[in-house]
Amino acid sequence: MIKYVCVFLFSVFISSVSQIILKSRANETHKSGLREYLNAKVIIAYFIFFVSSLLTVFAYKNVPLSMGPILEVTGYIWVTVMGYFILKEHIGRKKLLGLALIVIDVVVFSMGSLKWTDEREINKEKLGLKVFVSLIKEIICYEVDMEDAMA
Repeated sequence: MIKYVCVFLFSVFISSVSQIILKSRANETHKSGLREYLNAKVIIAYFIFFVSSLLTVFAYKNVPLSMGPILEVTGYIWVTVMGYFILKEHIGRKKLLGLALIVIDVVVFSMGSLKWTDEREINKEKLGLKVFVSLIKEIICYEVDMEDAMA
């Protein structure tokens, strides 16, 4: 199973690379709307997305469905780190808090997903904590996205 988890994480990583490519192209001006979407970098980025999707489907052959979203969330971390180093984006306190909550979310969810054998065995306290952490994470990520949109 570890091989498939690594494939899944690689898929998330290349998907994040694709997002950075698309974001870097979005900041450029284009002669026409058609050229904005039909240029080499954008086409390559969408091809990378396609390959990422295929890898994810392949990885799901042996990765439990409950673990997939946990692994997928690492993309937020990759995009933030690459955005900082490649796009020279600022990482503020709210974004760092959001990333910390994402990491906590991954840890809490992975504790349960690795042990659960049946959905009926879910401990209500773990479920409540997971819902709370997810809710806080979504609120902070929404605020960070709104701040980025306003900037």
